[in-house]
Amino acid sequence: MSTPVDRIFVYGTLRVGMEAHSLIAERVVTSAPATIRGRLIALPPVSTEPLVVLPVGYPGLVEGHDSTVVGEVLTVARIATVLPMLDDFEGDQYERVLRHVTLQNGAQMTAWCYVFTENPLQRRIIESGDWREYVRSRSQ
Repeated sequence: MSTPVDRIFVYGTLRVGMEAHSLIAERVVTSAPATIRGRLIALPPVSTEPLVVLPVGYPGLVEGHDSTVVGEVLTVARIATVLPMLDDFEGDQYERVLRHVTLQNGAQMTAWCYVFTENPLQRRIIESGDWREYVRSRSQ
């Protein structure tokens, strides 16, 4: 019998200290810096009130690129009850998939991840692959 995956790779607003992290903060057991292969794009500002306001916008992970996206692997308690809420939060633009992520020490692990499913053309590419850095640069 396989063990369910209780980890999620977050690369944008769900990262520790970002706008939407409060949605899952109570369930986060551990957090570790990690990366995944792909490209990060910027999507326009939205408000999903009463949940969260995203004035700078939000990112999308596009697969099939040989770039690196920076994020965190969160171990989540009772993840089976959290994932449906995150599926609703992420919406139809994203698909939840299992992917290999790389920790800072080079170790790899499997984690849930939301990938952008719409056409990424005409979207701003975040060259650094780091949403936190992108937000910081936009607010200066």
